[in-house]
Amino acid sequence: MKKIVPRHTALLLIGALMSVMAACAAPQPTPQAASSDDAPTASPVSTSVHATVETAPAFPYRESVDAAQRAEEYFYERMNDSANSHYAVFESISASVLPYEECMKNEEIKTLLSFGAEESGKAYLQRLADGEAILVRVHFYVEYQPEANYLGMQYSDGLNAVYILVPVDASSPCEQLSGWHSEQPEGYAPRRIEEADTLGLTTYQYRMLVHQCSAMAAAGLRDFTSPNDWSEEELYAYLYCRAQDFGIQEAAWQSENPSGYANMFLTIDFTPEDDWSMSTRFLPQEWPGFSQEQIRTYDAKLEKRAVPGYDSENPLWQFSRKDDQITAQLMLPDNTISQTYTFALHEGFDSSTVWNGRTYCIAGNAFSVT
Repeated sequence: MKKIVPRHTALLLIGALMSVMAACAAPQPTPQAASSDDAPTASPVSTSVHATVETAPAFPYRESVDAAQRAEEYFYERMNDSANSHYAVFESISASVLPYEECMKNEEIKTLLSFGAEESGKAYLQRLADGEAILVRVHFYVEYQPEANYLGMQYSDGLNAVYILVPVDASSPCEQLSGWHSEQPEGYAPRRIEEADTLGLTTYQYRMLVHQCSAMAAAGLRDFTSPNDWSEEELYAYLYCRAQDFGIQEAAWQSENPSGYANMFLTIDFTPEDDWSMSTRFLPQEWPGFSQEQIRTYDAKLEKRAVPGYDSENPLWQFSRKDDQITAQLMLPDNTISQTYTFALHEGFDSSTVWNGRTYCIAGNAFSVT
């Protein structure tokens, strides 16, 4: 699984301090409604909101700073506990307290705060008015892994914000009230990667290339020109390893749609075609997946299947390009080659949508390892 980029705690605290100081003057963006994937289920509560209350208790500066930091840490932990294989980059940018008076002036935020958790019996806005909680807006930056684009993303890449309710009682948990609100200007593009630039690849293509190499090496795929050359066990090992880059566990694709998922992975990784969502190129639609006996047998060998010298924590790949082909060499510590994979390039079906540009493998070649 992919790891979220670690935070730089000192920088985040500085950002939180600056955002708290600027919160009163800054105009507030409109939040999106919370989705079931992003926030606890909330419903309108019977307790009426004191809409006539124009002010709420003012919190000391230090308490506001602490609330901002708690919200930031809470959201970071939620993201880190989620299907983080979907994210190539996640960085918390800043957290700022939204004064009660500002919330009262923004009808969208007031609507968001008119809901409440059933156990409290109060609307969120009433909790702010009573001085029981503080509303914090957390800004963060995210880049999805290229595989996430093929499954459909709920929110957009780039700069986003969420709204977090922070109880004054530090022993009570924070609550995420909204889904992601995009604050990314038009014309967004993911950050450039030096190695991608060297190879003349897009960020999407380079990340896909690394994932494809790692999945094939972990699955122990050696000499082939097509997945049709593989044994059943090799196919299982590839699907098991590659599905993790899509954030799909074995039990899910095996039970939901084994043929659909398998053909999608194979079409993306081994062809330049864009019918990955409906292809039966490699396996028939009625393919049932693997039997429980096969899974038990193949699982027992998975850890020993990897290409010699492949280390998932520190794979030694060397990439080179000639014309429109990329060669990936898996290097051993003594600087000899263990395995090569050769890739061609697919630029994508729409020049304005580069996410579906990718590399696809056309051959694997094993080198003898002594």
